[in-house]
Amino acid sequence: MTLKERYAGVISWFEEHMPVAESELAYGSPYELLVAVILSAQCTDKRVNMTTPALFEAFPTPQAMAAATPEQIYPYIKSISYPNNKAKNLAGMARMLCEEFGGEVPSDLKELQRLPGVGRKTANVVGAVIWQKEVMPVDTHVFRVSNRIGLTNRSKTPLQTELTLEKYIPSHLLPTAHHWLILHGRYVCTARAPKCAECGVSTWCRKYAEDNKRSNRMIMKRFYHAILACGVFAAVVAAVSCTKDATGGGGGGYNGEPEVNHDMDGILRRNYLWNEEYATLSPDFGLPYDEFLGDVLMRMKTNDLDKKFRNGRWQLYSNIQRLSPVSRAALSADIDSQFPKEPVYGFGIVSLAIISYTDNGGAETGQYGFAVMAVYPDSPMARAGLGRGTIINQVDGQWITAGNLNTVYSKLLAPNGAATLSVADNQGGFGVSEHKLTAELIYENPVLYRDVLEYGEHKIGYLVYASFDAAFDGELLDALQAFKDAGINDLILDLRLNGGGYVMSSRMLASCIAGARCEGQVFQYYRYNDARMEYPEMTAAETGQAYDESKERFYEEFIYGDYRGADLRGYALDLPRLYVIVSSGTASASEAVVNALRGIGLEVVLVGQKTNGKNVGMEGVCLEDGAYEYLFMPVSFQGYNARLETVDPNGLAPDALKGDWNNGYEEFGSLDDPCLEYAVTSITGQSVRSSESAAQRRPGVRLVEGLSLPEISCRPEGMILLPPDAVRKD
Repeated sequence: MTLKERYAGVISWFEEHMPVAESELAYGSPYELLVAVILSAQCTDKRVNMTTPALFEAFPTPQAMAAATPEQIYPYIKSISYPNNKAKNLAGMARMLCEEFGGEVPSDLKELQRLPGVGRKTANVVGAVIWQKEVMPVDTHVFRVSNRIGLTNRSKTPLQTELTLEKYIPSHLLPTAHHWLILHGRYVCTARAPKCAECGVSTWCRKYAEDNKRSNRMIMKRFYHAILACGVFAAVVAAVSCTKDATGGGGGGYNGEPEVNHDMDGILRRNYLWNEEYATLSPDFGLPYDEFLGDVLMRMKTNDLDKKFRNGRWQLYSNIQRLSPVSRAALSADIDSQFPKEPVYGFGIVSLAIISYTDNGGAETGQYGFAVMAVYPDSPMARAGLGRGTIINQVDGQWITAGNLNTVYSKLLAPNGAATLSVADNQGGFGVSEHKLTAELIYENPVLYRDVLEYGEHKIGYLVYASFDAAFDGELLDALQAFKDAGINDLILDLRLNGGGYVMSSRMLASCIAGARCEGQVFQYYRYNDARMEYPEMTAAETGQAYDESKERFYEEFIYGDYRGADLRGYALDLPRLYVIVSSGTASASEAVVNALRGIGLEVVLVGQKTNGKNVGMEGVCLEDGAYEYLFMPVSFQGYNARLETVDPNGLAPDALKGDWNNGYEEFGSLDDPCLEYAVTSITGQSVRSSESAAQRRPGVRLVEGLSLPEISCRPEGMILLPPDAVRKD
């Protein structure tokens, strides 16, 4: 099919089935439309229409709004995304409209773009709707639908899309075609789970044709492998489905799928933080999907914040995972169902550390073990009494050695059925008991432990939190509510096992800790690659973030108000300071919480070891190829606090250097834990140290550093941004 044939077919269908297409924004004048379009950035038309009646009643004319301050406008638009910034823009827009244009919205689009809050897209929308200007406004729906259908050749910018559409769509149809594409993207060709079976233009759709071709090809592939591998194939897929290796790739890469590699390539060319160098490379599309990502990114020189040399090997934060059927189903429902809890098959181990046995002279014996750093409550491990500090020496009668570390590690964190563990308690020594465990589906609730410690007038909340997983935000809020009800005046936040997760959850936690002092304050600024920074309006639509022209950064504020239906003001702790227990495993979104709170002047005391130093984050993309789905997480942004300070790539240094291994990973809440003991002593001003000597707790056992093991957990890690429609509630 030629491009002209595709355009002719699509236009003909819309002309027949949607002869009238109009904006869904409610307005009664050019002024009202301009206000509504400004408010609609990163927000639904439905929400805007619920907000504007009261706003226009209070400020019925540009003159009335020009006389108002942003603070007076704010209460009317506080339910809109980024109300502080939009209130400033509306006030400034109205003043300029009155001072320079006599209170009339200019029909000249260049003049219109001079107004605060008005970019190229906003100006084009007003021009097309009010004066039928022959222009093509490009928002996120137009951009996505045009690329999917094939009206554009996978254009990288809104401007490219705009120019291409204006070239091939008859000029007199442009104002209407704009609404065709918006409405089609809003109700049929949706960002996730597009309704292809209901789509009237599927006959001319490039993606629909590609998916059908790919599906047929994959059917033949699966048949071929079924003949060769028989029952082994399913076992291999199950084994690698939730596995990431230490370089960030998917575990195993059973099949190299060039289609997936091409999809990754397109995303990297547009979204990768260092995409300018990436565009100069020649990728090998024939490699397995996981090897493809590692191969191409490891050849780059500029991606120093993604490609790091740690523990004797290189690793990438960017990663791709082939999803298991369970994970795939949950992922597809994530966005529409407000992050349902996804059960994970396993024993319930949160994290393990490698230990080595030594002889009386301190030399290593070649005998290894795994020290359990934490387990999930109500899991097979927890019910067997195998908690933090337990040492595993054998699995199914097999001693743990340097040669089988990876195999045994995988069997423990991604088990296939049952296993018999030979374990020791945290006194060290060889196995003293055996436990047969059967894996089961469990919920990995990241709220591992919470308590209120009371010392005279001091009420100290202690929270162990393992991952910023939005599916368990309710459990996190429950913990904060318990602290608030108890009247705590200090908090010790234990993030030593927290490798990050969803930015939205980290904003929520930080906002509750800071309380009223965070209202209207910047939580984090974001820097994307130069191509995305060149078109802030489009990038804002993609990310749901506001753009600060003075800082030349996108940003998100703290959340002092509604969060997914919960009013965070009711959970606000309003703490003057925060103690955080950290380790080398504290990374990304965890570090962002510390950095963000310090950015608004809250005292944050770090206790433990230096953190990971991950100041970059990812936007997740779900890729499809026949029977499989892949979760692709490329690094796409760098984060900064309100002072434009970023996390040191070498990590955040602790104010008090403490090692939790000294006491053999004491149970959470025990004051024999040096980190907790230091924090409580510092808060209370009185020693709470146990009389027991920590130095004698681990004879003949030492912690091994410098060895890397595969990342098997499917918990969200890193600093993950979600598209704005992921959390919208209208």
